[in-house]
Amino acid sequence: MHVLPGRASVSRRRNLEARDAVVRQALRNPDLRQVLAAYLLFNVAEWATWIALLVWGYGVGGVGGASAIALVQLVPGALLAAPAASLVGRHLRRRALAVGYAAQAVGFLAVGVALLADAHVGVVGLAAAAVSVAVTLTRPTHHALLPEISRTTGDLTVGNAASGSLEAIAAFLGPLASGLLLAVWGAGGVLVAMSGTAVVAALLTARLAIRASRPAVVRRATTSRRTRALRTVLRDPAARLMLVLITAENVLVGMMDILL
Repeated sequence: MHVLPGRASVSRRRNLEARDAVVRQALRNPDLRQVLAAYLLFNVAEWATWIALLVWGYGVGGVGGASAIALVQLVPGALLAAPAASLVGRHLRRRALAVGYAAQAVGFLAVGVALLADAHVGVVGLAAAAVSVAVTLTRPTHHALLPEISRTTGDLTVGNAASGSLEAIAAFLGPLASGLLLAVWGAGGVLVAMSGTAVVAALLTARLAIRASRPAVVRRATTSRRTRALRTVLRDPAARLMLVLITAENVLVGMMDILL
């Protein structure tokens, strides 16, 4: 006897079809496709270079060396991220994203050449610290740009969801690529190869920068405005809890990078 599907099954099927239609429509947006492709390459390069430098640091000074190179990359980015973001905020996000990828390409190449040339540890550390600032700025710029290039709310939803999925994929592909390249060319080879990846990301987003036009009025994020925004966040119990959780999570991630 033929049994008709229940209402729940029909509703679920319709929801899946509607979701697929939204995804297909969003992926017809060329700007969104290129920005997401560049974001995947960025995350792969970030993971690959992070692993390569940890391995290099361990080879130079053991656990202490790996910890030191991790701090060299993290501290400058943490301290300079807010001022640099304020400076970037004065310019179009489309242009800022492409310039950021180009800066990463130059930075990765500089670190890679320094490693291949057996440069002094201080030179490698200084170059790694400089490129870490450019890496820190990409993620907020990317997410701030998504509403600007989205044609519909569906585009924005798909863009945000895909960004998270691409980060998860890159968390596997980046270390995998780093391990394979380390076995053949060493840490310097990894950085040089990821410089090429950043170049591709810059080229993917270059068209957005070329087509961008400067707005008539550019609001500058003053120190007092940033301070008020920070106070507003800190007065919100839910926001404070979220900050504590994110901080704790990243502390654990940093510990695992060294311990494992």
